[in-house]
Amino acid sequence: MRIGSILRQASAEALATTGILAGVTLAPYSPILAGLAVVPALGWSSWQQRSQLLKSPLNQALLALSGLLLLSALVGTSGSLRWLGLANFLPFFWLLAVAPALLLKPSVLRSLLWILAIGSIPVCCIGYLQLYANLGFSLKLGIIHWVVDAGGRASGRMDAFFGYPNWLAAYLLMPWTAALGFWGESLSQRRWRRWLGLSLLLSLLGGCLLLTDSRNAWIVAGAIALVLALYEGLKWLVWGGIGYAIAILWAAFGPTGRDRLRQWIPAFFWARFSGDKFADIPRSPAESRLHQWQFAWQMTEARPWLGWGSHSFTQQYETATQVWLGHPHNLVLMFSAEFGLPATLLFLGILGSILGRALWIFLRWSVQAPSDRQDQRLLLTLLLACLGCAIFNTADVTVFDVRNNLLSWIVLAALQAATTTFATQRSPGLRAQSA
Repeated sequence: MRIGSILRQASAEALATTGILAGVTLAPYSPILAGLAVVPALGWSSWQQRSQLLKSPLNQALLALSGLLLLSALVGTSGSLRWLGLANFLPFFWLLAVAPALLLKPSVLRSLLWILAIGSIPVCCIGYLQLYANLGFSLKLGIIHWVVDAGGRASGRMDAFFGYPNWLAAYLLMPWTAALGFWGESLSQRRWRRWLGLSLLLSLLGGCLLLTDSRNAWIVAGAIALVLALYEGLKWLVWGGIGYAIAILWAAFGPTGRDRLRQWIPAFFWARFSGDKFADIPRSPAESRLHQWQFAWQMTEARPWLGWGSHSFTQQYETATQVWLGHPHNLVLMFSAEFGLPATLLFLGILGSILGRALWIFLRWSVQAPSDRQDQRLLLTLLLACLGCAIFNTADVTVFDVRNNLLSWIVLAALQAATTTFATQRSPGLRAQSA
């Protein structure tokens, strides 16, 4: 009887974990189908942890943050949007609270990263066809909503079916990081066939990242590549990458000698950073990020405790400048303007505690066997994927794209699961310190 109960429990847990992985698979293509896979898994995990959920400091902090967001909605100024906007956050707080219990096994974490990497191939193919085969179509089937603009959006920038080039760029950073992690692992293990396949995948992803024309994504993707190259001991690649990055920036902004550099550095790079590439597109001062950030901070100063309510930035900014913007291109400033400083500090504290603990475990890792090295690389890959999302959101906001929002919170939950697992099971020193 007891054995049968254990088997049923294990089977249900495996099914719930499969639901999370299915959500990762489906998210880029159909957020609705992804939600149908993830929500039952979260419900099962919540029921299994019902007596322990509120004992976790992380979950207590998430509950407090949810309360602050609800209070902000009560006093908000954005009408019904102040409530509807909470859907971009509250369900994902729930995900972060209960999903890590389903992702504790390193094999599950590896599967998640493989799904991210391989699952991006169709997205990349559609993106290339959009630009180079002038592919354009609209697919609206209720559960699937794709609109592919022939030739790309925003002056020929690739967006596939994501609707906006920067949202595609933000998504691609996650499979890019996952593929880089496995590329380094294959190189260290001398698994050349897999290494070659991953090299081709990285070329595919790298090309798409470049063609989104997102400077933010270029910087983040390059930094992630340099960190992983340094971890693998590829110092020549690190110094070469840093040198080329300096050359691009000098060609874009250098006070002297930039004209000569521009003869050698493709204009595709330096003209994007300098602003020359799209200089013919008229822009008002209100469209500059600096102006948006200043306005968001002024909103914070005016109502620092509970903010103006979700989606209030758009209304306030349009009233003041006659320019419609969906967000201020900085998640922290948007959060402080719309939900207040206490909620923002708590939000940053939650994210910082997860990222900081992962970094602390990584830096104090005791590598005693090949499996330790493999797990350490896995932790680093997840950490960099989360950091990439966080840094990207300092110059953009991706929470309004359900695909990016769902995937980034799942990856954050995976990092939380990894820190729990590796702090208690892998390194003797860490095991003693975490007890």
